[in-house]
Amino acid sequence: MLKDLSAVQFNESFLEKISSVQGQAELTEAGRQYVKTELQEAAFSRAIIPQEPITTADCQRNVNDNSLYLIRDIEPDAAAVGVDNLGEPDGQYVKGERYIIPIVNFVTKRFQITVEDLRAYQYKITKRIEDKSVPVLEKLEDTFFLRLVGAAVGVATAGAEKAVDSVGTTALTIAQTDFVKIKNTLASGINQGDAKRKEVGCILMCQEAFESAVILPGAGDDFGKDRVLNGITSDTLYGTKIVKTIKSDLLPVGHMFAFTTPDFLGHNFALGDPNFEIKSNFGLIEWQTKESIGMGIGNALSVALMTLQGASAPGTAFSAGVAGGADLTQKYGGVQGAQDGTLSAANIAYYAALTV
Repeated sequence: MLKDLSAVQFNESFLEKISSVQGQAELTEAGRQYVKTELQEAAFSRAIIPQEPITTADCQRNVNDNSLYLIRDIEPDAAAVGVDNLGEPDGQYVKGERYIIPIVNFVTKRFQITVEDLRAYQYKITKRIEDKSVPVLEKLEDTFFLRLVGAAVGVATAGAEKAVDSVGTTALTIAQTDFVKIKNTLASGINQGDAKRKEVGCILMCQEAFESAVILPGAGDDFGKDRVLNGITSDTLYGTKIVKTIKSDLLPVGHMFAFTTPDFLGHNFALGDPNFEIKSNFGLIEWQTKESIGMGIGNALSVALMTLQGASAPGTAFSAGVAGGADLTQKYGGVQGAQDGTLSAANIAYYAALTV
């Protein structure tokens, strides 16, 4: 078995396999299956809105270019996040019966290694291929998702609170009253005149904030370490399902997004399986991965954001004092010195600046 060989022997066997057309085809198929499986288990966006497979026949062609898009219904009395044909949030809500979900393409760089370098390589080449494929695509997916939900929270809607602050007194700790507050905030936004009274489906937070919550007395009343949601381990906190992530470079530590159930939130589509290609040409081995997805927030009021004390954007503490002696670590979620309900300019700028 290849897995039982040393790294050098493994790489030699790999070189022998990739030297033939048949071997390249087998490696390409193995890589495609690996990327497909690992993406399902790694992207937190898929745990919040499960991804559905579609085909080109399900899509429509854009009249302005060669891109594809889908049209899906909007919940009655709701509004969707508007995006352009490239998937960029345009800062406006779409109201009506339907909204457009563009198909966007995510492509990794074309990675290369020479045959000579591979012979001297001290690690299994497949590990390098794995590290340069799935992590890149899953980060692109999750970044795209956060841009959409950030836009959903950032565009104010009359009478709907969507950005709130924790009532806790210690940095990055979570009180039971915080969960009551964010649930009520979400309900106040989506249930204006809506008798269906949608519940909070899950909360997304960073691993660091979750671990801080675990040490609170009574916080882990029903933690379930074996719960799995679409391949991602899902715990509960105060009876609410939690999706954790270690991507604090994307989701600032202390930011907690609350979402309704997927059927009331939005859509997540995959146009075919991810494409993985690997080939060898004149002593140069190259590989690249690509996928096409369509993601949209069909009800902007189905997202709420809570920020805990001590919350920060990546690399920034937000601890500078402001007029009146207030501290941005105390009111980072809402407008500084004002009531909850409107996302701060710093937060809006952060989520809008995420690039994919």
